[in-house]
Amino acid sequence: MRKEQLLSSITSRISYFGIAKTTIEDIAAGAGVSVAALYYYFPGKDAAVLAALASPAAEYFKTLTEKIPRRSLSMNKALNLALRARMKFLRNCCWFDYLHPASINSASPDILCFRNYFIKEERLAFVQLLSKDHDLTIRRGNQYTALASEFISGIDSLATCDCTADASDILKRQQLFAEEFLNRNPE
Repeated sequence: MRKEQLLSSITSRISYFGIAKTTIEDIAAGAGVSVAALYYYFPGKDAAVLAALASPAAEYFKTLTEKIPRRSLSMNKALNLALRARMKFLRNCCWFDYLHPASINSASPDILCFRNYFIKEERLAFVQLLSKDHDLTIRRGNQYTALASEFISGIDSLATCDCTADASDILKRQQLFAEEFLNRNPE
């Protein structure tokens, strides 16, 4: 129970203060525990932040790679489901915006490593969605990786991590972008 309280406190503090300005004392106070109790569960602030980042990211990747029945759906429907999963992830994890390359300044190497891992895993998940034929993906992997990067950059440019933004408007813009993207890049 305490660990869940701590993870909740970490995400709320990061959402409000950002990673750099969140302190161990803030996290402990937000969870209603002592700093010593926080150190019992996590060896330091970076480990605590990484624990808070890892769980929602793992659920997001699981949705992208396992829960979207890619083979039985059209490409457009699969991408729309992926966009919905991404929107849900970003809206539930507003603090993730602090890992954006433009806003991350003095993060620890571990957090930067996690950010790079996240970007790579998301790109790989979208490569799988953008390619119907697994063998074709292996032969033309670089092309699909470039397409996935272009797709993610495009939907990022249309989105915002602002929790007050209207999700339906953002999702509609992203879905229109997905349709245009598929028309420009047929398989």
